[in-house]
Amino acid sequence: TFSLPWTWDGKPALLLSRAEDEHGMVQPSRSGWKARYAAHSYNHYNAIQAWAVGADGTVENRYA
Repeated sequence: TFSLPWTWDGKPALLLSRAEDEHGMVQPSRSGWKARYAAHSYNHYNAIQAWAVGADGTVENRYA
């Protein structure tokens, strides 16, 4: 569970969620992950997640 101090204005938006572990390691960006691993491989994919918020309030996971 996470929270975000953000007030939605009803317009489409793209939110990025990134985790940090107890050692201060953070998830890489998608481009950073692809530069390190095979671009076609999603085995153990752990890059930052993007969430598209639609004008109707729907939320979908998206690549960013």
